[in-house]
Amino acid sequence: MLCFSARFSLFGALALLLTLPAMAADSVRPVVLKVDAVGETAGLSPAADLLSVVVLHDDATGADTLRLGFLSLGQDAPLSFNKALLGSGPVDLTVRDMTSPSAPANLARGVLAENHATYTLERAAEKAVPGALWMRDDDPDAVFMTLPQGILDGRSAAAPLRLEIETAPRDGSPGQVLTASYPPDKAYAANCALVLHGNQGLGYSDVFHGRSDDLEGSGFDEALQIHESTGVPGNFHLSGTLQTAAEWSANTGDPTDFNAWLAAGAGAGWAGMLTSAYAQNIMPFAANDMNDWAVSTESSMVSTRYAYTPRVAWVPERVWLNTSGYPSSGVADWIGDNFQPHGVWGVILDDDVHLAGHDNHQIHFLDANGLRLIPRDRTFTGNIVGGNGQAALDILTGLASSGVGEFRIAVAAEDWEAVAEMGSWASATPNAKETYDWFVSKCSTESAWLSTWKLSDALSNPNFNGDTFA
Repeated sequence: MLCFSARFSLFGALALLLTLPAMAADSVRPVVLKVDAVGETAGLSPAADLLSVVVLHDDATGADTLRLGFLSLGQDAPLSFNKALLGSGPVDLTVRDMTSPSAPANLARGVLAENHATYTLERAAEKAVPGALWMRDDDPDAVFMTLPQGILDGRSAAAPLRLEIETAPRDGSPGQVLTASYPPDKAYAANCALVLHGNQGLGYSDVFHGRSDDLEGSGFDEALQIHESTGVPGNFHLSGTLQTAAEWSANTGDPTDFNAWLAAGAGAGWAGMLTSAYAQNIMPFAANDMNDWAVSTESSMVSTRYAYTPRVAWVPERVWLNTSGYPSSGVADWIGDNFQPHGVWGVILDDDVHLAGHDNHQIHFLDANGLRLIPRDRTFTGNIVGGNGQAALDILTGLASSGVGEFRIAVAAEDWEAVAEMGSWASATPNAKETYDWFVSKCSTESAWLSTWKLSDALSNPNFNGDTFA
């Protein structure tokens, strides 16, 4: 299993099990039985929309717990989900053993009751009782079920346990019937990486703590808070000039030293740091010597300030042009050779502009020198920033169910101001912060099948290797 510094995945799932009764976290083995598409049925409430089915098997005691993940049960949900959940009424939940279709057996029944757009079990049973349904405060979008002792014993691909999970809203709106088997019919796995890029000129800035009219709902600090609290790794870039602005703020009375916070995150494993050109000059239009200086200077700043060697670079404005071919007017430098001399292994580019025709969920190679080319998934990114967390999540459920999800990685990469709802982004992306927080939380609670990566570590995983081209 990969260590925490490489990705947040199975380890994260195990860490969340510390509160499970009679289970030692180091002996619990998650087995993913199903990952399902979400938001595809018109009128289906997020509280009736099943996302995942996972068995938590304790190798030490033999105890088995079923975790049923939902799209949303309302707690800390984005506004769009709250609107869909408010006043939608109870949802009946049934788990059946369908191994013998002619003689189905009910394993558990319960009711999810709504209160101010938040769903909880109407009655939570004693966890030790087989068939008990219960919930956990640290995993609010899931319902847990205690499986009968030995129900998984002797199961095989030829003779699996077949489960059916049904949700039935009492208001007559659509429900869902999801089937899953143990052992599972395939390996369900997906990978993603989250990148935030911050830039501005030298000077006073309010981006670190947010707008004065919404300090708790804006600012770069919001993203650091959710990554730090969940342990889900993010990839962060502060331009050289913005690093200096953060230092000025800390030296003139700001109680939060933003650079120190990032350095602590890098040391703790939840922050991966990126480099770029020092002041974000549009590199193809500058001289080669200038570009070399700019990347070298910022890379040194990142290494010194955050005790982290940056292996991935943000290309300013993602402008990547050749000195020949169209468009080449005014292009002074081919920048493909300005990164590796400074320890950079890969750069982030747009999937539909620079990497069209190549899989946007693989990491490719530049033919000239082997520089890695990381596709920014425009749709994945746009859904998160645009407040459509369900659609962003569904890209990953699609990868998880594809059978090749372990060989793909979806990268969301955007200006930090967008997720922070700063400047003009405050009106352009008014739900970005809440959606980002919710999505990072999903990366944490669904980590049995969803791995979240620092890009420097993803570059070292041969599973993600793509094409080689000019």
